[in-house]
Parts: sequence; C-alpha cells; structure tokens
Amino acid sequence: MYKLVRYVPTEYDRYAEAVALVGDGSFLFGEAVLAMHGLALVNSRRISVGTTKRVRRELPEWVQPVAVSGKTVTSYEGIPSQSLAEAISECRGMVMGERLKSAVEDARREELITKDEFEHLRKELS
Repeated sequence: MYKLVRYVPTEYDRYAEAVALVGDGSFLFGEAVLAMHGLALVNSRRISVGTTKRVRRELPEWVQPVAVSGKTVTSYEGIPSQSLAEAISECRGMVMGERLKSAVEDARREELITKDEFEHLRKELS
C-alpha cells in the first residue's frame, strides 16, 4: 500500500517562503504580520522579515529583511512571526491610526491577542 501525500497550497505560503529565504532565526515582522492575519487593510508589495543575522544572499525583491533584536517571536500557522501585539505597535506611524485601532478590535474579537494586550494597545493608540 502506498500513501500519497499531496500538498495543498494555502494563503500563507508566500509568508513561509519569505521567512525560509531569509534563513534560520528569521520571522515575519511588522506589516507582514498584520497582512498575514488580514488586519488593518495592509497589503504591502514586500514582506518584511526580521532577523538578528546579516543576510548575504540575494533575495527576491518582494522579500525585505529587517535587522532587529529583542522582539518576541511566536508562531502563527507554523510560521515564525513577531507577536501580533508587538507588530501592531511597530506599525504606528506607518499604518493609519484608525486602521490600527480597528486591527486591535478585530484581533481581540478573533482571540489573536490577550485582554491585557488589547487594553495596552488601546491606550497606546489613543
């Protein structure tokens, strides 16, 4: 008996590929985390990938490595990512305030952030 495993593409493939291309220890960062969750109407042409290492390889133009340190890394859909609460904070000044406030409400409703993170972000964005 043979077991055939078929891969079914998902909406997250591009994010997983970007992280894999940047290399070990990399993770989705900033707007890319919001975009992956469909929050704040963010649809960037480039996927920001945080890394603590220098990236020497040539990357496709749609992958943007960002040198970072001290960020909380978690995993969404099996893809290493900056925590959503930190990503929302990181996007202040880059994404319209009203969109970020809406993203906070949506994230809490979908249980993507904790009640404490929700309260902190509401205060931070007001």
